[in-house]
Amino acid sequence: MTLPHHRLSRTRPVALAICLLGPVVASAWWPASSLAQGAKKAPAASASASAPASAAVASSASAQPLPAPPKPASAIASTVAKIAESLRPHASATLVVAAAPKTDTQAPRAAELVNRFSNLLAGALGPAARVGKSPSTIEAARAAASPAFRSFVIIELEIIAGELRVQADLYPVPKNIWDRTRNPTPGPSAHGFASARIDAEVRTYLAPVPLVALRAEKVGLDETEVVALGCEDIDADGALELVTVSRRNLTIGRVRAGKLQVLRRIGWSELSPISPFPWREPVAAIGFPAPSFIDVGLTDRARAVRLDPELHVISALDGMPMALPAGAACVRNPPGQLFDKLTRCRGDDPANQAKEPGFGFDAWASTRIVAPDGQVRDVWAARDGADSKLVVRDSTGRSINVARAGAQVALGDVDADGDPELITTRDVLDEKDDAVAVRTWQASGTLRDRVGLPVPSGVSAVTVCPADSPGLRSIVLATRNELWVLR
Repeated sequence: MTLPHHRLSRTRPVALAICLLGPVVASAWWPASSLAQGAKKAPAASASASAPASAAVASSASAQPLPAPPKPASAIASTVAKIAESLRPHASATLVVAAAPKTDTQAPRAAELVNRFSNLLAGALGPAARVGKSPSTIEAARAAASPAFRSFVIIELEIIAGELRVQADLYPVPKNIWDRTRNPTPGPSAHGFASARIDAEVRTYLAPVPLVALRAEKVGLDETEVVALGCEDIDADGALELVTVSRRNLTIGRVRAGKLQVLRRIGWSELSPISPFPWREPVAAIGFPAPSFIDVGLTDRARAVRLDPELHVISALDGMPMALPAGAACVRNPPGQLFDKLTRCRGDDPANQAKEPGFGFDAWASTRIVAPDGQVRDVWAARDGADSKLVVRDSTGRSINVARAGAQVALGDVDADGDPELITTRDVLDEKDDAVAVRTWQASGTLRDRVGLPVPSGVSAVTVCPADSPGLRSIVLATRNELWVLR
Protein backbone atom coordinates (compact mmCIF):
# COMPACT_ATOMS: atom_id res chain seq x y z
CA MET A 1 0.00 0.00 0.00
CA THR A 2 1.16 3.39 -0.59
CA LEU A 3 1.08 11.88 -0.11
CA PRO A 4 2.59 12.85 -1.64
CA HIS A 5 1.09 15.14 -0.67
CA HIS A 6 -0.77 15.98 2.42
CA ARG A 7 -3.12 18.54 3.60
CA LEU A 8 -4.97 20.24 6.34
CA SER A 9 -7.81 18.05 7.55
CA ARG A 10 -11.10 18.79 9.25
CA THR A 11 -13.82 16.43 10.29
CA ARG A 12 -16.59 18.49 8.69
CA PRO A 13 -16.96 21.96 7.17
CA VAL A 14 -17.85 24.24 10.10
CA ALA A 15 -15.75 27.29 9.35
CA LEU A 16 -17.91 29.43 11.62
CA ALA A 17 -16.61 27.64 14.71
CA ILE A 18 -13.03 28.29 13.66
CA CYS A 19 -13.72 31.95 12.96
CA LEU A 20 -15.26 32.46 16.36
CA LEU A 21 -12.43 30.73 18.19
CA GLY A 22 -9.62 32.25 16.14
CA PRO A 23 -8.64 35.13 18.47
CA VAL A 24 -8.49 32.78 21.45
CA VAL A 25 -6.46 30.12 19.67
CA ALA A 26 -3.93 32.64 18.42
CA SER A 27 -2.85 33.40 21.98
CA ALA A 28 -2.48 29.79 23.07
CA TRP A 29 -1.72 27.51 20.13
CA TRP A 30 1.38 28.76 18.33
CA PRO A 31 4.30 30.12 20.35
CA ALA A 32 6.23 33.16 19.13
CA SER A 33 9.47 31.16 19.01
CA SER A 34 10.41 27.50 18.60
CA LEU A 35 9.94 25.81 21.98
CA ALA A 36 11.07 22.18 21.99
CA GLN A 37 8.63 19.69 23.49
CA GLY A 38 9.99 16.53 25.07
CA ALA A 39 8.67 13.03 24.70
CA LYS A 40 7.80 12.61 28.39
CA LYS A 41 4.13 12.54 29.24
CA ALA A 42 3.04 15.99 30.42
CA PRO A 43 0.11 16.76 32.75
CA ALA A 44 -2.89 17.70 30.64
CA ALA A 45 -3.69 20.81 32.67
CA SER A 46 -0.28 22.48 32.46
CA ALA A 47 1.76 23.21 29.36
CA SER A 48 4.68 24.37 31.49
CA ALA A 49 5.15 20.94 33.05
CA SER A 50 7.17 19.81 30.03
CA ALA A 51 9.78 22.57 30.42
CA PRO A 52 12.58 20.33 31.82
CA ALA A 53 12.34 17.99 28.85
CA SER A 54 12.33 20.89 26.40
CA ALA A 55 16.00 21.77 26.85
CA ALA A 56 17.13 18.24 26.02
CA VAL A 57 15.05 18.14 22.87
CA ALA A 58 16.24 21.60 21.82
CA SER A 59 19.82 20.34 21.82
CA SER A 60 18.85 17.39 19.63
CA ALA A 61 16.82 19.62 17.33
CA SER A 62 19.66 22.07 16.73
CA ALA A 63 21.76 19.18 15.43
CA GLN A 64 19.10 18.14 12.92
CA PRO A 65 18.17 21.08 10.70
CA LEU A 66 16.22 20.38 7.55
CA PRO A 67 18.30 19.98 4.40
CA ALA A 68 17.63 22.40 1.56
CA PRO A 69 14.74 21.18 -0.65
CA PRO A 70 15.90 19.42 -3.81
CA LYS A 71 15.66 21.31 -7.06
CA PRO A 72 12.53 20.45 -9.04
CA ALA A 73 13.33 17.61 -11.41
CA SER A 74 11.60 14.75 -13.16
CA ALA A 75 12.31 11.12 -12.25
CA ILE A 76 14.58 10.72 -15.28
CA ALA A 77 16.48 13.96 -14.68
CA SER A 78 17.03 13.29 -10.96
CA THR A 79 18.25 9.72 -11.46
CA VAL A 80 20.57 10.73 -14.32
CA ALA A 81 22.08 13.47 -12.14
CA LYS A 82 22.69 11.13 -9.21
CA ILE A 83 24.24 8.39 -11.37
CA ALA A 84 26.47 10.92 -13.14
CA GLU A 85 27.66 12.31 -9.81
CA SER A 86 28.81 8.82 -8.76
CA LEU A 87 30.55 7.94 -12.03
CA ARG A 88 31.95 11.27 -13.25
CA PRO A 89 35.21 11.19 -11.22
CA HIS A 90 36.10 7.85 -12.81
CA ALA A 91 34.82 8.41 -16.36
CA SER A 92 37.20 9.28 -19.17
CA ALA A 93 36.59 8.56 -22.86
CA THR A 94 33.61 6.43 -21.83
CA LEU A 95 31.13 4.47 -23.93
CA VAL A 96 27.61 4.43 -22.43
CA VAL A 97 25.17 1.60 -23.17
CA ALA A 98 22.13 0.12 -21.45
CA ALA A 99 20.87 -3.40 -20.86
CA ALA A 100 17.32 -4.39 -21.75
CA PRO A 101 14.96 -2.81 -19.19
CA LYS A 102 12.83 -4.79 -16.74
CA THR A 103 9.29 -3.68 -15.98
CA ASP A 104 6.23 -5.05 -14.18
CA THR A 105 3.91 -3.48 -16.74
CA GLN A 106 3.67 -3.19 -20.48
CA ALA A 107 6.31 -0.85 -21.89
CA PRO A 108 5.77 -0.41 -25.64
CA ARG A 109 8.50 2.26 -25.83
CA ALA A 110 11.05 0.61 -23.55
CA ALA A 111 13.83 0.76 -26.16
CA GLU A 112 13.31 4.51 -26.52
CA LEU A 113 13.50 4.92 -22.75
CA VAL A 114 16.90 3.23 -22.39
CA ASN A 115 18.27 5.13 -25.38
CA ARG A 116 17.10 8.42 -23.88
CA PHE A 117 18.63 7.57 -20.51
CA SER A 118 21.92 6.57 -22.17
CA ASN A 119 22.08 9.84 -24.11
CA LEU A 120 21.34 11.95 -21.05
CA LEU A 121 23.91 10.11 -18.92
CA ALA A 122 26.59 10.41 -21.60
CA GLY A 123 25.94 14.13 -21.80
CA ALA A 124 26.17 14.43 -18.01
CA LEU A 125 29.49 12.55 -17.91
CA GLY A 126 31.20 15.08 -20.18
CA PRO A 127 32.24 15.73 -23.78
CA ALA A 128 34.48 12.65 -23.99
CA ALA A 129 31.57 10.26 -23.37
CA ARG A 130 29.77 8.62 -26.27
CA VAL A 131 26.60 6.54 -26.62
CA GLY A 132 26.74 2.99 -27.89
CA LYS A 133 24.08 0.66 -29.19
CA SER A 134 21.39 -0.36 -26.70
CA PRO A 135 20.09 -2.68 -25.43
CA SER A 136 23.42 -4.39 -24.86
CA THR A 137 25.21 -6.89 -22.65
CA ILE A 138 28.48 -6.52 -20.74
CA GLU A 139 30.29 -8.69 -23.27
CA ALA A 140 28.98 -6.71 -26.24
CA ALA A 141 29.73 -3.40 -24.54
CA ARG A 142 33.30 -4.47 -23.73
CA ALA A 143 33.89 -5.50 -27.33
CA ALA A 144 32.43 -2.23 -28.64
CA ALA A 145 34.51 -0.12 -26.25
CA SER A 146 37.88 -1.72 -27.05
CA PRO A 147 40.24 -0.23 -28.07
CA ALA A 148 38.76 3.23 -28.78
CA PHE A 149 37.54 3.94 -25.22
CA ARG A 150 39.17 3.84 -21.80
CA SER A 151 36.02 2.67 -20.05
CA PHE A 152 32.40 1.79 -20.63
CA VAL A 153 29.22 2.16 -18.58
CA ILE A 154 26.36 -0.30 -18.67
CA ILE A 155 23.02 0.85 -17.29
CA GLU A 156 20.44 -1.49 -15.78
CA LEU A 157 17.00 0.09 -15.60
CA GLU A 158 13.93 -1.27 -13.82
CA ILE A 159 10.39 0.02 -13.41
CA ILE A 160 8.97 -1.97 -10.52
CA ALA A 161 6.14 -1.16 -8.07
CA GLY A 162 5.73 2.36 -9.40
CA GLU A 163 9.41 3.20 -9.04
CA LEU A 164 12.17 3.89 -11.55
CA ARG A 165 15.32 2.16 -10.31
CA VAL A 166 18.62 2.63 -12.11
CA GLN A 167 22.04 1.22 -11.41
CA ALA A 168 25.12 1.75 -13.54
CA ASP A 169 28.58 0.20 -13.44
CA LEU A 170 31.73 1.66 -14.99
CA TYR A 171 34.23 -0.89 -16.30
CA PRO A 172 37.81 -0.07 -17.32
CA VAL A 173 38.98 -1.15 -20.78
CA PRO A 174 42.44 -2.86 -20.78
CA LYS A 175 44.94 -0.40 -22.25
CA ASN A 176 47.22 -2.81 -24.11
CA ILE A 177 47.83 -6.45 -24.96
CA TRP A 178 49.61 -7.08 -21.66
CA ASP A 179 46.66 -5.75 -19.65
CA ARG A 180 44.28 -7.81 -21.75
CA THR A 181 46.40 -10.90 -21.16
CA ARG A 182 46.58 -10.42 -17.37
CA ASN A 183 42.91 -9.49 -16.89
CA PRO A 184 40.79 -9.51 -20.05
CA THR A 185 37.52 -8.87 -18.16
CA PRO A 186 38.19 -6.50 -15.24
CA GLY A 187 35.39 -5.85 -12.81
CA PRO A 188 33.65 -2.51 -12.33
CA SER A 189 35.68 0.36 -10.91
CA ALA A 190 32.69 2.57 -10.03
CA HIS A 191 29.03 2.04 -9.28
CA GLY A 192 25.99 4.29 -9.06
CA PHE A 193 22.37 3.77 -8.00
CA ALA A 194 19.34 6.05 -8.02
CA SER A 195 15.57 5.67 -7.77
CA ALA A 196 12.49 7.86 -8.07
CA ARG A 197 8.73 7.40 -8.20
CA ILE A 198 7.49 7.26 -11.79
CA ASP A 199 5.89 10.38 -13.25
CA ALA A 200 4.23 11.47 -16.49
CA GLU A 201 7.54 11.57 -18.37
CA VAL A 202 8.29 7.95 -17.51
CA ARG A 203 4.65 7.02 -18.14
CA THR A 204 4.95 8.15 -21.79
CA TYR A 205 7.15 5.08 -22.37
CA LEU A 206 4.66 2.74 -20.65
CA ALA A 207 1.11 1.67 -21.38
CA PRO A 208 -1.32 4.42 -20.25
CA VAL A 209 -3.58 3.88 -17.22
CA PRO A 210 -7.17 5.06 -17.77
CA LEU A 211 -8.91 6.87 -14.92
CA VAL A 212 -12.44 5.65 -15.56
CA ALA A 213 -13.45 4.02 -12.27
CA LEU A 214 -12.22 3.58 -8.73
CA ARG A 215 -12.52 0.44 -6.62
CA ALA A 216 -12.76 0.92 -2.85
CA GLU A 217 -10.85 -1.43 -0.56
CA LYS A 218 -12.26 -0.91 2.93
CA VAL A 219 -9.91 -1.30 5.87
CA GLY A 220 -11.11 -1.43 9.47
CA LEU A 221 -9.63 0.90 12.08
CA ASP A 222 -9.11 0.18 15.77
CA GLU A 223 -9.70 3.82 16.65
CA THR A 224 -12.13 6.53 15.64
CA GLU A 225 -11.89 10.25 14.92
CA VAL A 226 -9.06 10.11 12.38
CA VAL A 227 -8.67 13.74 11.29
CA ALA A 228 -5.58 13.66 9.03
CA LEU A 229 -3.84 11.24 6.69
CA GLY A 230 -0.39 11.17 5.11
CA CYS A 231 1.40 8.75 2.81
CA GLU A 232 5.16 8.51 2.28
CA ASP A 233 8.19 6.21 2.38
CA ILE A 234 9.15 7.55 5.80
CA ASP A 235 12.03 5.22 6.59
CA ALA A 236 13.43 5.06 3.02
CA ASP A 237 13.05 1.28 2.76
CA GLY A 238 11.23 1.41 -0.58
CA ALA A 239 7.76 0.70 0.88
CA LEU A 240 5.21 3.41 1.56
CA GLU A 241 3.73 3.97 5.00
CA LEU A 242 0.35 5.44 5.91
CA VAL A 243 0.27 8.00 8.73
CA THR A 244 -3.03 8.48 10.55
CA VAL A 245 -3.69 11.22 13.09
CA SER A 246 -6.60 10.80 15.48
CA ARG A 247 -7.51 12.91 18.50
CA ARG A 248 -5.64 10.40 20.68
CA ASN A 249 -2.82 8.86 18.67
CA LEU A 250 -0.39 9.17 15.80
CA THR A 251 0.00 5.86 13.95
CA ILE A 252 2.32 4.63 11.19
CA GLY A 253 1.15 1.53 9.37
CA ARG A 254 0.67 -0.29 6.09
CA VAL A 255 -2.43 -1.77 4.51
CA ARG A 256 -1.93 -5.47 4.07
CA ALA A 257 -4.66 -7.95 3.08
CA GLY A 258 -7.46 -5.60 3.98
CA LYS A 259 -6.04 -4.69 7.39
CA LEU A 260 -3.98 -1.84 8.76
CA GLN A 261 -0.72 -3.30 9.99
CA VAL A 262 0.41 -0.96 12.76
CA LEU A 263 4.17 -0.43 12.72
CA ARG A 264 4.49 2.36 15.29
CA ARG A 265 2.05 4.32 17.43
CA ILE A 266 2.38 7.10 19.97
CA GLY A 267 -0.22 8.92 22.04
CA TRP A 268 -0.63 12.66 21.82
CA SER A 269 -0.12 12.77 25.59
CA GLU A 270 3.54 11.90 24.90
CA LEU A 271 3.95 14.54 22.18
CA SER A 272 2.30 17.71 23.45
CA PRO A 273 0.20 19.03 26.33
CA ILE A 274 -3.51 19.62 25.85
CA SER A 275 -4.36 23.04 24.46
CA PRO A 276 -6.06 25.31 27.00
CA PHE A 277 -8.40 26.37 24.18
CA PRO A 278 -9.08 23.41 21.82
CA TRP A 279 -11.18 24.11 18.75
CA ARG A 280 -14.79 23.02 18.63
CA GLU A 281 -13.99 20.87 15.57
CA PRO A 282 -10.43 19.45 15.61
CA VAL A 283 -8.05 20.38 12.82
CA ALA A 284 -4.93 18.35 12.07
CA ALA A 285 -2.17 18.46 9.47
CA ILE A 286 0.72 16.26 8.35
CA GLY A 287 3.76 17.18 6.30
CA PHE A 288 6.94 15.45 5.20
CA PRO A 289 9.41 18.35 4.92
CA ALA A 290 12.39 16.13 4.04
CA PRO A 291 13.29 12.43 4.04
CA SER A 292 13.01 10.97 7.57
CA PHE A 293 11.10 13.97 8.98
CA ILE A 294 7.41 14.15 9.92
CA ASP A 295 5.65 17.39 10.86
CA VAL A 296 2.30 17.01 12.60
CA GLY A 297 -0.12 19.28 14.43
CA LEU A 298 -3.55 19.00 16.07
CA THR A 299 -5.62 21.87 17.47
CA ASP A 300 -6.51 19.75 20.52
CA ARG A 301 -2.84 20.06 21.51
CA ALA A 302 -0.73 23.02 22.57
CA ARG A 303 2.07 22.52 20.04
CA ALA A 304 2.81 20.97 16.69
CA VAL A 305 5.94 18.81 16.58
CA ARG A 306 8.60 17.50 14.22
CA LEU A 307 9.32 13.77 14.56
CA ASP A 308 11.78 11.23 13.22
CA PRO A 309 10.65 7.92 11.62
CA GLU A 310 10.62 6.24 15.04
CA LEU A 311 8.22 8.95 16.31
CA HIS A 312 10.79 10.56 18.59
CA VAL A 313 10.28 14.30 19.05
CA ILE A 314 12.91 16.43 17.33
CA SER A 315 11.45 19.82 18.19
CA ALA A 316 8.29 21.87 18.49
CA LEU A 317 7.12 23.95 15.53
CA ASP A 318 6.20 27.61 15.28
CA GLY A 319 2.74 26.88 13.88
CA MET A 320 0.54 24.32 12.15
CA PRO A 321 2.48 22.49 9.41
CA MET A 322 1.31 22.90 5.82
CA ALA A 323 2.50 20.23 3.40
CA LEU A 324 4.46 21.60 0.43
CA PRO A 325 5.65 19.87 -2.73
CA ALA A 326 9.13 20.17 -1.21
CA GLY A 327 10.33 21.62 2.08
CA ALA A 328 8.27 22.87 5.01
CA ALA A 329 5.99 25.74 5.94
CA CYS A 330 3.72 26.53 8.87
CA VAL A 331 0.78 28.85 9.43
CA ARG A 332 -0.30 30.85 12.43
CA ASN A 333 -3.80 31.99 13.24
CA PRO A 334 -4.05 35.81 13.34
CA PRO A 335 -6.80 37.25 15.52
CA GLY A 336 -10.16 37.23 13.81
CA GLN A 337 -8.97 35.19 10.79
CA LEU A 338 -8.53 31.66 9.60
CA PHE A 339 -5.09 30.39 8.60
CA ASP A 340 -3.29 33.00 6.56
CA LYS A 341 0.46 33.70 6.36
CA LEU A 342 2.97 30.94 5.65
CA THR A 343 6.06 31.06 7.85
CA ARG A 344 9.08 28.92 8.67
CA CYS A 345 8.21 26.05 10.99
CA ARG A 346 11.55 26.57 12.73
CA GLY A 347 13.97 29.46 12.58
CA ASP A 348 16.63 27.33 10.86
CA ASP A 349 14.31 25.84 8.21
CA PRO A 350 15.09 26.79 4.59
CA ALA A 351 12.81 29.45 3.12
CA ASN A 352 9.84 28.03 1.22
CA GLN A 353 8.62 29.07 -2.22
CA ALA A 354 4.90 28.41 -1.76
CA LYS A 355 2.43 31.03 -2.99
CA GLU A 356 0.24 32.33 -0.18
CA PRO A 357 -3.50 32.28 -0.91
CA GLY A 358 -3.98 35.92 0.07
CA PHE A 359 -7.08 35.12 2.14
CA GLY A 360 -7.99 33.23 5.29
CA PHE A 361 -8.23 29.51 4.52
CA ASP A 362 -9.32 26.39 6.38
CA ALA A 363 -8.07 23.64 4.05
CA TRP A 364 -4.85 23.27 2.08
CA ALA A 365 -3.31 20.82 -0.43
CA SER A 366 -0.25 20.83 -2.67
CA THR A 367 1.64 18.61 -5.09
CA ARG A 368 4.45 18.63 -7.65
CA ILE A 369 3.49 17.76 -11.23
CA VAL A 370 5.82 16.51 -13.97
CA ALA A 371 4.63 16.98 -17.55
CA PRO A 372 5.24 14.36 -20.27
CA ASP A 373 8.14 16.49 -21.55
CA GLY A 374 9.79 16.50 -18.11
CA GLN A 375 8.87 20.07 -17.15
CA VAL A 376 8.01 20.49 -13.45
CA ARG A 377 5.43 22.74 -11.84
CA ASP A 378 3.97 23.01 -8.35
CA VAL A 379 0.24 23.20 -7.62
CA TRP A 380 -1.48 24.54 -4.48
CA ALA A 381 -5.11 24.62 -3.39
CA ALA A 382 -6.65 26.57 -0.50
CA ARG A 383 -10.29 26.77 0.60
CA ASP A 384 -11.78 30.07 1.65
CA GLY A 385 -13.67 29.16 4.82
CA ALA A 386 -16.03 32.12 4.43
CA ASP A 387 -17.76 30.84 1.28
CA SER A 388 -16.30 27.32 0.69
CA LYS A 389 -14.60 28.50 -2.51
CA LEU A 390 -11.50 26.48 -3.41
CA VAL A 391 -8.75 28.41 -5.21
CA VAL A 392 -6.26 26.27 -7.17
CA ARG A 393 -3.02 27.81 -8.46
CA ASP A 394 0.22 26.61 -10.01
CA SER A 395 3.75 27.95 -10.31
CA THR A 396 3.18 29.03 -13.92
CA GLY A 397 0.58 31.59 -12.81
CA ARG A 398 -2.56 29.70 -13.79
CA SER A 399 -5.51 29.56 -11.39
CA ILE A 400 -9.05 28.26 -11.21
CA ASN A 401 -11.86 28.56 -8.66
CA VAL A 402 -14.12 25.74 -7.49
CA ALA A 403 -17.37 26.72 -5.79
CA ARG A 404 -18.82 24.91 -2.78
CA ALA A 405 -15.92 22.55 -2.14
CA GLY A 406 -15.89 20.40 0.98
CA ALA A 407 -13.33 20.73 3.75
CA GLN A 408 -11.33 17.66 2.70
CA VAL A 409 -9.01 18.40 -0.23
CA ALA A 410 -6.11 16.56 -1.89
CA LEU A 411 -4.02 17.00 -5.05
CA GLY A 412 -2.00 14.51 -7.10
CA ASP A 413 -1.42 13.18 -10.60
CA VAL A 414 -3.42 9.98 -10.04
CA ASP A 415 -3.04 8.60 -13.58
CA ALA A 416 0.45 10.07 -14.26
CA ASP A 417 -0.57 11.91 -17.41
CA GLY A 418 0.91 15.27 -16.43
CA ASP A 419 -2.37 16.92 -15.37
CA PRO A 420 -3.17 17.13 -11.64
CA GLU A 421 -6.26 15.54 -10.14
CA LEU A 422 -8.23 17.53 -7.58
CA ILE A 423 -9.98 15.38 -4.97
CA THR A 424 -12.66 17.08 -2.88
CA THR A 425 -15.53 16.17 -0.60
CA ARG A 426 -18.95 17.82 -0.67
CA ASP A 427 -19.85 20.98 1.23
CA VAL A 428 -22.62 19.42 3.31
CA LEU A 429 -23.70 19.46 6.95
CA ASP A 430 -25.09 15.91 7.06
CA GLU A 431 -22.38 13.27 6.59
CA LYS A 432 -24.92 10.95 4.91
CA ASP A 433 -24.78 13.29 1.90
CA ASP A 434 -20.98 13.27 1.64
CA ALA A 435 -19.09 12.04 -1.43
CA VAL A 436 -15.67 12.19 -3.05
CA ALA A 437 -15.25 13.84 -6.45
CA VAL A 438 -12.15 13.43 -8.63
CA ARG A 439 -11.58 16.08 -11.29
CA THR A 440 -8.64 16.81 -13.59
CA TRP A 441 -7.25 20.31 -14.06
CA GLN A 442 -6.47 20.04 -17.75
CA ALA A 443 -3.80 21.87 -19.71
CA SER A 444 -6.62 23.82 -21.37
CA GLY A 445 -7.39 25.37 -17.97
CA THR A 446 -10.73 23.62 -17.47
CA LEU A 447 -11.79 21.10 -14.84
CA ARG A 448 -12.88 17.73 -16.18
CA ASP A 449 -15.08 15.52 -14.03
CA ARG A 450 -13.58 12.03 -13.84
CA VAL A 451 -15.14 9.84 -11.15
CA GLY A 452 -17.25 10.24 -8.03
CA LEU A 453 -18.08 8.02 -5.09
CA PRO A 454 -20.75 8.44 -2.39
CA VAL A 455 -19.43 8.10 1.19
CA PRO A 456 -22.53 7.99 3.43
CA SER A 457 -20.44 7.61 6.58
CA GLY A 458 -18.72 10.95 5.89
CA VAL A 459 -15.10 11.76 5.03
CA SER A 460 -12.84 13.10 7.78
CA ALA A 461 -9.51 13.06 5.87
CA VAL A 462 -8.16 12.32 2.39
CA THR A 463 -4.75 12.06 0.74
CA VAL A 464 -3.14 10.90 -2.52
CA CYS A 465 -0.25 8.46 -2.19
CA PRO A 466 2.93 8.33 -4.27
CA ALA A 467 3.07 5.72 -7.02
CA ASP A 468 3.59 2.18 -5.71
CA SER A 469 2.25 0.07 -8.56
CA PRO A 470 2.02 0.14 -12.36
CA GLY A 471 -1.58 1.34 -12.07
CA LEU A 472 -3.28 4.40 -10.62
CA ARG A 473 -1.91 6.10 -7.53
CA SER A 474 -3.99 5.31 -4.47
CA ILE A 475 -6.43 7.79 -2.97
CA VAL A 476 -6.93 7.10 0.74
CA LEU A 477 -9.79 8.52 2.76
CA ALA A 478 -10.86 8.13 6.37
CA THR A 479 -14.46 7.67 7.47
CA ARG A 480 -15.90 7.25 10.93
CA ASN A 481 -14.26 3.86 11.58
CA GLU A 482 -12.72 2.77 8.26
CA LEU A 483 -10.09 3.62 5.72
CA TRP A 484 -11.07 3.48 2.06
CA VAL A 485 -8.24 2.84 -0.39
CA LEU A 486 -9.40 3.90 -3.85
CA ARG A 487 -7.57 2.74 -6.96
